[in-house]
Amino acid sequence: SFGIAVLYRRRSDASLVVLKQVKLSELSTEERAMAMNEVEVFSKLHHPNIISYLGSFLRGDLLLIEMEYAEGGTLAQVIAARAPMDRLPERQILTIIEQITSAVAYLHAQAILHRDLKTANVFLSRRGVAKIGDFGISKIMHSKVDTRTILGTPYYFSPEMCEGRDYDAKSDIWALGCILGEMCCLKKAFSASNLSQLVAKIMSAQYLPAPAGYSACLRNLLKILLQVNPVDRPCASEVLQYWIPLVYRNLGPQKGYTYPRQMEEEAAAALEQLTLKQYTEESTAALPEPLSERSVLYQLHSFGPGVSMRALPLPAKARITRVATNGAHFIAVTAEGIVYAWGDDAKGQLGLGAGNARAADVTWKHYPSKVESLKDYTVIGASCGDQFTIFWTNTGLVLSCGDNSRGALGHGDTINRSHPCVVDHLRNFKVIHVACGSNHVAALTSTGTIFVWGYSRTGALGLGSSTTFVATPTPIPSVGETRVSAIYAGNNCTVALTDSGDVWATGANTKNRLGFGKGVSRCAKLRKITQIVKKVTDLSVSEEHSAFILEGGYVITLGDNFYGQRGLGHNKCAPEAANLVTGIKSKFIVRIRCTSTGSVVFSDDNVVSFWGTRFGVPTENFPETLTNTSDSHLGGNTAAFTNFLVAVYKSELILDPIDILA
Repeated sequence: SFGIAVLYRRRSDASLVVLKQVKLSELSTEERAMAMNEVEVFSKLHHPNIISYLGSFLRGDLLLIEMEYAEGGTLAQVIAARAPMDRLPERQILTIIEQITSAVAYLHAQAILHRDLKTANVFLSRRGVAKIGDFGISKIMHSKVDTRTILGTPYYFSPEMCEGRDYDAKSDIWALGCILGEMCCLKKAFSASNLSQLVAKIMSAQYLPAPAGYSACLRNLLKILLQVNPVDRPCASEVLQYWIPLVYRNLGPQKGYTYPRQMEEEAAAALEQLTLKQYTEESTAALPEPLSERSVLYQLHSFGPGVSMRALPLPAKARITRVATNGAHFIAVTAEGIVYAWGDDAKGQLGLGAGNARAADVTWKHYPSKVESLKDYTVIGASCGDQFTIFWTNTGLVLSCGDNSRGALGHGDTINRSHPCVVDHLRNFKVIHVACGSNHVAALTSTGTIFVWGYSRTGALGLGSSTTFVATPTPIPSVGETRVSAIYAGNNCTVALTDSGDVWATGANTKNRLGFGKGVSRCAKLRKITQIVKKVTDLSVSEEHSAFILEGGYVITLGDNFYGQRGLGHNKCAPEAANLVTGIKSKFIVRIRCTSTGSVVFSDDNVVSFWGTRFGVPTENFPETLTNTSDSHLGGNTAAFTNFLVAVYKSELILDPIDILA
């Protein structure tokens, strides 16, 4: 209504992008605010199922918002192109609704309401990946905008919007139900000849029912999403973690929409099988096994005074012993040696392959799936690199899958693999631990030998400055008389810990994180860190700093302090020598992990503490003065304004360690 969207070919790389062009001089104050709101919201979002924001800039009085181009058109166009009885397959509906729900859950976690979810705002990539777009009337939940404002498309209005009451994230869930109903029926879930009739239908939830050919679970999901009382609707994360997986599980081998005759035949066959089963098992039916032990894996978010924990949908009897991630894909290993994977699967790094009946164009797995290709092995550990994963078993076998463009899979070639394959070059060795950097891998055997493979230009392979690439596991020189007991890998570095508690390292000494002195930029072979004189029991290395637990539970740090990650009580220039983190010296620390901007420690009395800089969405209201003054102070530069907003609202500096979980 106040701009146009034009398809452009970018000169630098010949890729197609969309530029939304808004002429600010012709807009009212309210319309200009909506345009600026879209930029502000868009700049915060990074999710595989949301149209990517590529930047924004001003040219005269013209605001241009650059965004990803979706070649597959909109979901509304796909629905309109189908014949009335040419139903969408149920698995395709589930795949699309799962992707949309994932995006909505992400938006709500960022405290953003979309407020105009509809099939015309769901775009499809060339490979059929669903992506939400058009954030023109979205609302950041803390901003002081009246949530009774009626915006959006009437067909997707929630009952509370129709009544003019306050509405929240549950209105987006109602719209999600309308989209699901539209995909099932190939018609709007609510339709009428005039607005008053439409409102009456919405207020009484008189939606067009899904055809009987779809599963009962899918029709039940539609009913749950379209509850008149918003309190009765699930939140987006619940839909994603529980309800959609439930439909998948109950769908079984059914391919999609079942036509009536086929449905009747299958029902008769199922009844016959059930009768036979009851007859043969009636006298020998066993009591269900009691649930005696379980573990639950939570994803924790902590920002400001707010802490939330979300349980991940893993089997109730799973006893999780190890979790691995590179930040984009996730692996969980159970005590029984079973592996579950979720997250980014663009290069096959989840190991799900083609045997998991997943759509070939789905590159993001939203909930944990069992890695069936590892069912013949007892996996005891996993480590994740940049789009690849390494597993090791109780017998010392090593398996790998994912991106192999830099030889990180260890098979002697650069061919990607979507299911785990045994690394043959290590069959004669018992590997007890593996650590992955971004593009290289280090493996430790039971005899204390370290094998490395992959790519590093900064010496992380430890094979000398002339060797930057090896595609097969290669042993590196020993570290002296003491045996290596543990290995660690960071971005472009490898670290070894010996039985005597000495630390040896090789690779990039960025910001002196390895303690070799600021005059040494890198080391191409394992070298002892002489700054640490006490026995080390655990350590972690991030991009620009490192942390070490000393015998007695004390923590010392090395490297950069720009984010306050050294634990010095300030974020000024840090000393070259290692420092003791005094804020936690009263605790006995047993484990530590460094993030790119901070450090997380775990004590012997089950307390998790953090210091440095962390990112998230604030819980307080946005300061009123900022929105009134910032634009003019930045000379009307939209990109600078959005960057400023992100800088102000998305991070907090914690100089003294705080407890975030106990």
